[in-house]
Amino acid sequence: MDIFTEARNLVERYQKGDAFRLHVHARLALVVPMLVLYFAFSIALSLGLFAVMGTSGLGVFLAMVLVPFVLLGSFALQAYLFFSWLELRALEPMLAHKAAPVHKTRIARLRSRLGRPPPIPWIAAALLLFLPLLLLAAASLKAASLVLAAAVLAPVAYALLDSHQP
Repeated sequence: MDIFTEARNLVERYQKGDAFRLHVHARLALVVPMLVLYFAFSIALSLGLFAVMGTSGLGVFLAMVLVPFVLLGSFALQAYLFFSWLELRALEPMLAHKAAPVHKTRIARLRSRLGRPPPIPWIAAALLLFLPLLLLAAASLKAASLVLAAAVLAPVAYALLDSHQP
């Protein structure tokens, strides 16, 4: 998966596709806080580099060089995944088949509200999310656990707060 081509295609689909654009605009009160939260995750992941690199001159230099890449790259990747997920949510009513109502468990209802996950660029995710998370965990296991828990719960909270979804 070429992440740069896919990101450009996502932007074009946003600009030209009414369903996706209207879906995002109708939910700006939820989308903007999610983007702020993802930026906070990126800051936490990039600050973990300083703690791991130490206080030696080379370590600090290496951290200073890598921090902008991790900060901007992880935010861009999280935003890409979030908007890809929103696109799938926007298109779901058009693609969904009406099934007979069935009594669902809480987990099944939650999975239904979350919808399908977007395709994940695993190499970029490993380099920009998982590796910095491991470095943050090496520096502070509590901080890494908090970031991981918040990252997992953020889409769940979005899906539960989205009043426009069934």
